[in-house]
Amino acid sequence: MPAHSHTLTHKRTRLPLATAHTNTNTPTIQRPDADEQPSQKNTPAPCTLLPTQHPLDSIGLQIIQYATLSTPDLRLVKQRLNLVKHISDIIQGSKIGRREYRQQPYTLEVFGSISFGLDSPDSDLDICILDPERPQGLLEGEEGSLKSLPKVYAVKKLAQVFYQAQFRDIKPIPLAKTPIVKLRSPTGRFSIDLNCNNRLGCRNSALLRAYHDLSPLVFRALGMAVKQWAKARGFCDPSGRNGPISASSYTLILLLIAYLQAINHLPNLQDPEYIQHLCGHPCPDLIRIIKTPVQPAKPLKPPAPRPSPSLQAINTSFVPAPPAPFHWTQAHSADRIGDPAGLNRLVAQLLLGFFAFYDAFDFRSYIVSIRDGRPLRRPSGPPSADEPGMAGLLAGLKADLCAKARYPSQPSEGEDEDEITNTAGNIKPAVLDLIRTEFARARRLLEAGGSLDALFGLS
Repeated sequence: MPAHSHTLTHKRTRLPLATAHTNTNTPTIQRPDADEQPSQKNTPAPCTLLPTQHPLDSIGLQIIQYATLSTPDLRLVKQRLNLVKHISDIIQGSKIGRREYRQQPYTLEVFGSISFGLDSPDSDLDICILDPERPQGLLEGEEGSLKSLPKVYAVKKLAQVFYQAQFRDIKPIPLAKTPIVKLRSPTGRFSIDLNCNNRLGCRNSALLRAYHDLSPLVFRALGMAVKQWAKARGFCDPSGRNGPISASSYTLILLLIAYLQAINHLPNLQDPEYIQHLCGHPCPDLIRIIKTPVQPAKPLKPPAPRPSPSLQAINTSFVPAPPAPFHWTQAHSADRIGDPAGLNRLVAQLLLGFFAFYDAFDFRSYIVSIRDGRPLRRPSGPPSADEPGMAGLLAGLKADLCAKARYPSQPSEGEDEDEITNTAGNIKPAVLDLIRTEFARARRLLEAGGSLDALFGLS
């Protein structure tokens, strides 16, 4: 997900979860006391949902129906699989994709919304060409010049291969943070983004899929509703193609995961203790990417030498589920609901809880971090002047999965282990304030018993 980012460093702390009380129909968020002891991993969050008598059953049914109607049918799924196989055959049969005898072939991996269960029939097909010689990303010494990489990395040459295969609307973008080729299938039915060896993007998607699989009925229903709400209300446009740059669907799903972690419906799959228990090592999965030097906002006088890019190792480790010895128990589990009406009510309550959580979020004192599984207290007081409103709330969300470790292994002594990337760093303050206003609007509308069409602004 392309995004300009800046970082905040912090020490890893275990803070108690925010608590949602239900004395009224609307939850209020209580912030933990600074001296309060952290809660245990196996202790459900001390929060409950809205009273069951709240008139949300109707919109809950609408949310479930919307998610169901947005699910691609088996015919479309098969067409996607056939297209991926066709693209693989084209690459392997081309000059730039042909491998030497006994070399492992290039393979393809689908990532993005299609891979983690939040796709609709018109979703783009995000495809990564996996380089078998670089399973952890770039090799040492390759960060200085990409000319040393295999030709399949050259997106202009890759584009030529698909011109010859009669694909449509082909556009190579070599200067993107992750170089890609945008194209459409020969029939024009499918929009495709193709890159080479974006292992980090694949791991991001795998993490979101793991969260999806822990609560598939709830995760898809809420995720699809939140994505469509943002698009319909006009602030899910990270490229700025249709107006000011605003939030990406990826950022919104991270917000959703953070809320579900805060009410203990989802665990923290990146918990180092979980990873250590299952793998015997806190960082078993490192991926190396190019760290682009930060350019000064204004030209220096005299001009300073341009710093060279370097390799940065990203700890992409996570577990598929909390290990059994930790006795994590899912709160508000859909598996324990035996009737459809109960599921409808749960989904509606969680959606209202999501909007209420961020409407009341104390962004001046806290940041959101799914890697830590809970809101974190700001390390240095309130946000700065260039980080107002929702930017403060989003400051803890990661564009990249997780901690940025100093290459090739662990941070040096005295260096903070984590850096927090603000995925909203390129969103203008006015747009951020608009997003927060939309959270408040959605909360009020659902509390008043509004419909899904009204939430989307369609009625």
